[in-house]
Amino acid sequence: MNMHQNVAKNLRRIKEIPVLVGSKGKIIEYTKVTSAPAKFDMQKPYFVALIELENGERISAQLVDCEDISEGMEVEGVVRKLFSHGDKGLIQYGVKFRPNI
Repeated sequence: MNMHQNVAKNLRRIKEIPVLVGSKGKIIEYTKVTSAPAKFDMQKPYFVALIELENGERISAQLVDCEDISEGMEVEGVVRKLFSHGDKGLIQYGVKFRPNI
């Protein structure tokens, strides 16, 4: 089984990823997660934010690549690893948000 091919097929099936990648917005509220579900345990602590996109839609998403976070901070959607299914399992990718560059 070609794992890379399966990942690409899975990404194409997720319709919201192309819409959210590169989307810009601002942080409305955020929180630091210190007690995480098992599949996110390696990432803790991490931040999750309520983000208002430029089109007015509000979503919650994990924040990456930032040390100082504040309400009103401008962010953009990027593809990042969410978690993997075991040591040799399929890697699950999704959209997280980082400060605008």
